[in-house]
Amino acid sequence: MLSIAVVVLSGFYWLSLNTCSEDNERHVKQHFIEGQLIADSEVGKEKDLAEISDGAICKVKNEAMSDGLSFILYRVETENADYIRLVNGLDGSSKLYGPFYQ
Repeated sequence: MLSIAVVVLSGFYWLSLNTCSEDNERHVKQHFIEGQLIADSEVGKEKDLAEISDGAICKVKNEAMSDGLSFILYRVETENADYIRLVNGLDGSSKLYGPFYQ
């Protein structure tokens, strides 16, 4: 299980996620492999993490790779869309991409 510290203007809380199911992992990897996690699909500052954090459903991380990268899949039911956060475990940076409509 991955625990992530999230800092938002209203405070600090922990987000604990399970590993994605095979279907969700395939969904995330498809967006990555097809080159959809690019600047054009990066979500700007207008989409606050607090707005979608309740929709966090799972994480994808290859433990055999030492690149430190992991992905968090968010599903926002009100928008019928998914968002993918790419997290760099080496320097703590992250970028949010989406929406990817279902």
